Amino acid sequence: NGFLLVAAEMGIPALGLLLAMLWRQIRLSARIMKRDDELHFAVGLTGMVVFAGLGLANLFDVTLRKEAIAGLVILTAAMLGSMSNLDQNTETKSS
Repeated sequence: NGFLLVAAEMGIPALGLLLAMLWRQIRLSARIMKRDDELHFAVGLTGMVVFAGLGLANLFDVTLRKEAIAGLVILTAAMLGSMSNLDQNTETKSS
């Protein structure tokens, strides 16, 4: 279990931080997915699948220590973050 491994090696605060980051990315994905544009839906759905899948996979054997998984998480989080910032900048300019 990846979550127990994090808790055992780095403590309960690190586990809480990991779960909070996963939850934040899932919420951000859901918010982006609700936009009207197909691109937003695709990006939000990708984020939802990656982070929900990562949460479920960590219950078994997959951990963030594997380079491919870490790269996927970093790239997806960056894509969601930039999409969210783009939306905030667009809303600010239109007001």
